Amino acid sequence: MKLKKKGFLKFAFWLSALIVVSSVPAAACEQIYSGKRVSNQEDTKMALIASNAQPVMLGDKSQTVALAKSGTKTLASRVKTLAAGKRIYLIVRKLCAMEAPGVLYHLYLNLPSNVKPGANNSDYVGSLNFYDAVVLADDPGAVENSTRFFSFDVTEIIKNMEDKKLLKDAATVTIFPSGAPDARSKPVIGELDLIEQ
Repeated sequence: MKLKKKGFLKFAFWLSALIVVSSVPAAACEQIYSGKRVSNQEDTKMALIASNAQPVMLGDKSQTVALAKSGTKTLASRVKTLAAGKRIYLIVRKLCAMEAPGVLYHLYLNLPSNVKPGANNSDYVGSLNFYDAVVLADDPGAVENSTRFFSFDVTEIIKNMEDKKLLKDAATVTIFPSGAPDARSKPVIGELDLIEQ
């Protein structure tokens, strides 16, 4: 009887250890990025227009992220001289969360501070989720090595802004949660890139 009890306790110990290893992140998402940006250098048909400088920590409030310009051309000059067949995309990469947030995040390009967000806004880009973005303790490199991304064609949004003389030199992306995310989730976006392709 004692042997059976001892064996059961040993099994329970290893089972609990396995659960801990499988579900507890090794580090907060904001600490797992190398800072090395290689994604846009591999495709010669893809030109980087602007990108975020730091990972974006999301929560239950909106966030506006300034995208730093790459090169000397302004966004207005880029869209004016866009070659036939070329488009401008917002690429969102390296999503990470400690737990599933349980909400969508809506994206807007150059949303004015005095404009209420909505899906019918002319500057509405689209939405993203953090499905499959929860990092596990036994694979903290999964986010850095992930090929999963969201791609949004923003060409017409930018052209519309230029036509109305509303296009600014610096691009911004405003991110709104659709509701209150799980407080344990601490979602992070690693990369926000505007590219021409």
